[in-house]
Amino acid sequence: MTYRLPPLNALRAFEAAARHLSFKSAAGELRVTPGAVSQQVRSLERLLGLALFERVHQGLMLTEAGQRYLTPLRHAFDVISIATQSVAPREAGTPLVVAAPPEFAVNWLLPALDGFQAMHPSLTLKIAEASGPDAVLRGRAAVAILPGLSSHPELTATHLVDDLRFPVEAPTAVAPARTLRETLRDATLLVADDERLWRQALGGDGMPAFDALRRIAFARRDLAVRAAELGRGVVLASSVEDTAALATGRLVPVAGGPIVRVSRWYALCPPGRLDCPEERALLDWLVRAGHTEATAERSPAGRSSSAA
Repeated sequence: MTYRLPPLNALRAFEAAARHLSFKSAAGELRVTPGAVSQQVRSLERLLGLALFERVHQGLMLTEAGQRYLTPLRHAFDVISIATQSVAPREAGTPLVVAAPPEFAVNWLLPALDGFQAMHPSLTLKIAEASGPDAVLRGRAAVAILPGLSSHPELTATHLVDDLRFPVEAPTAVAPARTLRETLRDATLLVADDERLWRQALGGDGMPAFDALRRIAFARRDLAVRAAELGRGVVLASSVEDTAALATGRLVPVAGGPIVRVSRWYALCPPGRLDCPEERALLDWLVRAGHTEATAERSPAGRSSSAA
């Protein structure tokens, strides 16, 4: 099969200029001069026989043809990038980049990585921010950890951990001899944006009605969690966001309390990267960390479970 392919440098110059709508910004990214970017784009326009940009006083605007060309071109670059990541070994000294939302990275990922680098002293880890799979698709990270993305047409998803919510309180407030109904009936519920989850958690047999319980509402969940640490009531803790408070004993589960699953977190990476020893070791480590946490969350006696 014969392919009609323009020069790669011209395509890269067009894609970068289209993303920035600026030859100068594209030149900075590609580490060439603005004149070189402009020349590459003009050569591509001559080859295609049409204009891709309108040159305006403030910068650049894509023409209709430029907009139509850009979308499949970006997809093609994504596919090439993933294919390259899947087969190319990491250069010596290159960090293994793991991308995740900041709160997840601080509260779950970093604690889960405890001991990993001691087992792999030659590997350098770098934690980056991600809100979607583009971090991997565009080659900025080897692995992205995200909620809810159990599948992706170009990436492999590995389940790591569930975000579980369950009632907790300060240890000084614990009364082991009391039943769950008595504990919740006599306590103050500390509610933020999770009223729906509270109603779901209290929907089982023998649970007190949400509307019949004392409540204090908070604008942010972290304030409700802090109030619970101070012994002011019962809050729905997150197995992902509240790991420090639970690990240090500042908060303890209410005995027999229900569990509500809010979301599932997955590690996304190009399929070929699963054959790379560094990525494989990292994913296996994180899967074990998630399994260990799930076992610990099931350990308080008598907790029931329901899925959100």
